Amino acid sequence: TTNPVSPVLLSTLHTGNGLFAVDVAGVYAYAVQNSSSLQCRVIDISNPARPVVVASRSLPSASGSFPEGRSIFVFRNRAYVGTYETAGSEFYVFDITNPLNPAFLGSKAVNHSVRNIVVREEGVGGAVRLLAYLASSANNSELQVLDVTDPVHVLDFSVFDAQGSGSATALFAAGQVMWVARQQVVGEPTVVALSAADPLH
Repeated sequence: TTNPVSPVLLSTLHTGNGLFAVDVAGVYAYAVQNSSSLQCRVIDISNPARPVVVASRSLPSASGSFPEGRSIFVFRNRAYVGTYETAGSEFYVFDITNPLNPAFLGSKAVNHSVRNIVVREEGVGGAVRLLAYLASSANNSELQVLDVTDPVHVLDFSVFDAQGSGSATALFAAGQVMWVARQQVVGEPTVVALSAADPLH
C-alpha cells in the first residue's frame, strides 16, 4: 500500500475455511478462522512475499454447533479470541510471548457471539486493570466488559445496553471514546459513541 491509490498484491495464503479476523504484532499476523478446530493461526509475515503459517491452536473448551473463531485482538503478549455463541466458552486468552507456541491461559462463557474485541489498560478505583471490551450479539448488552487482569480467572466487569433490538457488530476505541457499531434496525442508530472514562458506567 505504498501507493494507496494503486495497491499492489504481494502474496496470497490459503489457511483453511476462511478467516474472520486478523491482528498484527511485529512480524506475526494472528488470525481466527471459520472452523470447528484449529480456529487460531499464527502467520509469519516477516517476508510479505511469502507468508507462512507457523502455529495453529484449537480452542480447548469450544463445543456445540458453532465453535468457529469470530474475532481476535492482540495486546502486549496476549491474544484475545472470540467465537460464535456456542455450548462452551466464547472468549479465550492465549499467551503469545513465544508466537511459535501460543499457550492457552483461560476462557469464559459469555453466552453470546463475540464479534469484536478491544483490550485496554484502565484505572479503576485507584488500581490498574486490564479490561476487554466485547461487541456482543446480545441486544440487551451490546457492549460487555470483562476484567482480564488475571487471564486464568476472567471476570465479568460491566455491560452497556444501547436500547432497541440492534446487536453490536464492531468496536473502535479512540482516546476516551468507545464507538460501537450495530446491526441495522429501522428507527435505531447504527453507531453509538460511549465515554470510556469510567468503565463501570
